[in-house]
Amino acid sequence: MARPIAARGRGGRGGGQPTRAQRSDAGGGACRRGGGLTTRHVWLLLALLGSAIAVVMTQHQARSLYIRLYEMQEETRKLEVERTELQLEQSTLSAHGRVEAVARERLGMAIPAGPQVQALRTSPTLATAGNGTTP
Repeated sequence: MARPIAARGRGGRGGGQPTRAQRSDAGGGACRRGGGLTTRHVWLLLALLGSAIAVVMTQHQARSLYIRLYEMQEETRKLEVERTELQLEQSTLSAHGRVEAVARERLGMAIPAGPQVQALRTSPTLATAGNGTTP
């Protein structure tokens, strides 16, 4: 079914304006200047470039921080292993039997016999001298 053609005075192109003039009005002025960039286009392009650079920099920083986090976690694991080994070594070296054996073998020390042991009495003023004060 064919549509009836509208009269020139209403609807259509709005008052009989030629097609070319109507298009230039609808284009916001860009067609009048031969399709060149307007100030708005330049600002939008600069904003787009700025956003793209910001995204790239943010991604680079995030990757760098993730790599640093991974390296720090690896270092933490190594230090925990070393700490465990040192604690084991400390407990082995500080065992009473080992200390006594080293004192006997290397230093020639021996546990004194009963008559060689003397008990000392301490006065109350000497007992408090251990806190850094002199009697």
